[in-house]
Amino acid sequence: MKRHLPPLNALRVFEVAARTESFSKAADILFVTQSAVSKQIRLLEKHLGTVLFERHGGMVMPTNEGRQYLAVISKALDTIELGSEKFYSNQKKEVLTINIAPSLSALWMFSRVNDFHMLHPDIVLHINSADDEIDWHKNDIDVAVRCLPNDKNHANAELLLQEHLLLIATKQQLESNPINCIADLERHQCISLNNRPQLWGEFFEQHQLDRTKLTSSFGCEHFYMVIQATLKHLGIGLVADFLCNDYVEQQELVNPLGIRLASNYGYYLIIPPHKKDQKKVISFTNWLKEALH
Repeated sequence: MKRHLPPLNALRVFEVAARTESFSKAADILFVTQSAVSKQIRLLEKHLGTVLFERHGGMVMPTNEGRQYLAVISKALDTIELGSEKFYSNQKKEVLTINIAPSLSALWMFSRVNDFHMLHPDIVLHINSADDEIDWHKNDIDVAVRCLPNDKNHANAELLLQEHLLLIATKQQLESNPINCIADLERHQCISLNNRPQLWGEFFEQHQLDRTKLTSSFGCEHFYMVIQATLKHLGIGLVADFLCNDYVEQQELVNPLGIRLASNYGYYLIIPPHKKDQKKVISFTNWLKEALH
């Protein structure tokens, strides 16, 4: 008989959020973003057809229904945990070492490690962050993910995701220097990405802006640095959309004029031929493709 069960990952998130009475604390405990916690709670509330939390600004409190449900779910999860413990010691876990670009690890991968572990508890992830030439023998790397130009051939590489860039700024920046039309960008400081210095020039050309009015007084190496610099009001940035969507959803950053720009870069999965048929590599590859789409 098919069971009518709510999403199990949402139950786990709900229990932590209800116990801590805080979505942000739950996010810290579960190593996910606050946006991911909110999404799971909304999914569970929709499935149950009831409101589980009262929301007052940045504060959350379980409703009466939420407190009743917490008692049921906590007991159920305790039973599952107790019944599973005896198997853990007999389980031989495999280590999968992935080497990915720093921004991808900091802004995307870290918040999804628990999602992967929920599906593959027998695989231990080791994450190395780098964007230089891959040394497959260093730290015994199994899989690499890199942001690479699309117009070049990359050995043993598969395109995962075409890069699209979002224009990002803070509300405070736009209050003091509004962007109501594309020409208003000429009045702003543009935070440059040092390893791809052509980005802003290409952006200005595509939008028929005067490149002589392109000004930048600050540059950094990675997208996660561009985001932090933007949050500190050092200028406006161009960042891969899936890396900054959480900040936009939480309204820490805004996308003036709704501008989204396709670049000539993509995110590539690179696997050496002698690794591609390993079960742990196949499991991670399938999960990564689904998570990115």
